[in-house]
Amino acid sequence: GATDTPLPGNTGRAFMSRFQLTEAGTLNHVAVYSSVNSAGLIRGLVYADSAGSPGARVAVGAPVAVFQNAFAVSACSGQALSPGWYWIGAITEDYQSNVMCQSTGGTGWAQWGDSNYASPPNPWSGGGAADYLVAAYAEYTTV
Repeated sequence: GATDTPLPGNTGRAFMSRFQLTEAGTLNHVAVYSSVNSAGLIRGLVYADSAGSPGARVAVGAPVAVFQNAFAVSACSGQALSPGWYWIGAITEDYQSNVMCQSTGGTGWAQWGDSNYASPPNPWSGGGAADYLVAAYAEYTTV
């Protein structure tokens, strides 16, 4: 079965999982669940899918503090989203910014890499796949 797993943050470490959007919308924010004992900062991320891996950067959210056992809500710029596959998650400012994931036995994937917190790469580069599903969601308004 699946188990909750905190993934440690680091300067510029990103954690994302793949999801499918079935209708067009305008992005409002990305929310990521954290398990930290003390506050750190994250920024929400949305990347387009490129053959099963993150590709072009779609949105980077505003910096937001994370707190233990709570969702950190990172406001985004109202980016238009078309139906399709995306990667959502967060990039961490430091080691205090843990991101909660769920071990899924191979059904969920996360991409990670040590990147620039202030300006995540576009397109995505580096990192690799892991057997985790990031506890995150994107809120959007349908168009």
